[in-house]
Amino acid sequence: MTIGTPLGPVEIYGGPQGVRAIRFARSRTKGPEGGIAPGQADHEGQAVPDIGHAGSAAPDEAFPVPVRQAAAQLTEYFAGRRREFDFPLDLEGTPFQLAVWRCLCTIPFGETRSYAWVARAIGRPMAFRAVGQAIGNNPIPIVVPCHRVIASDGSFGGYTGGLDIKRFLLRLEGVEAGTR
Repeated sequence: MTIGTPLGPVEIYGGPQGVRAIRFARSRTKGPEGGIAPGQADHEGQAVPDIGHAGSAAPDEAFPVPVRQAAAQLTEYFAGRRREFDFPLDLEGTPFQLAVWRCLCTIPFGETRSYAWVARAIGRPMAFRAVGQAIGNNPIPIVVPCHRVIASDGSFGGYTGGLDIKRFLLRLEGVEAGTR
């Protein structure tokens, strides 16, 4: 399912178990790490229907409930009416990645943490570079809020979707960061 946002189209992929990937349509060629794109097989070996991407006219009812919930909640987030998400996620990754992504979900709206903070929080204080890699492979940006992680010196660090998107999301949440 594709929704319009101030950042352009955002694509949401998932099934009855939960959302598996969110992708900024402008980065379509990269594809979501760990996510499922139309035509690929899901974890049960069933092909994901080629509906709901940019240009699709599929009715909302054609999408699984978690995908519809995600679309509604992301629309509210971009309108400034939502700070937390409560639709189900169907994350797949290594145990380390899952630990990082769960930790990211504890960072409150409007706050930031450093890569080193995340590494310490998951009990791997020297793994801040590996944390950065796990964050870069996050298949569900915004909801698993990798944009809230910045460098220890206060600069933005990186962002798979582009630093302009990270800056926009942080400002939407009332954070002025990355001035160094």
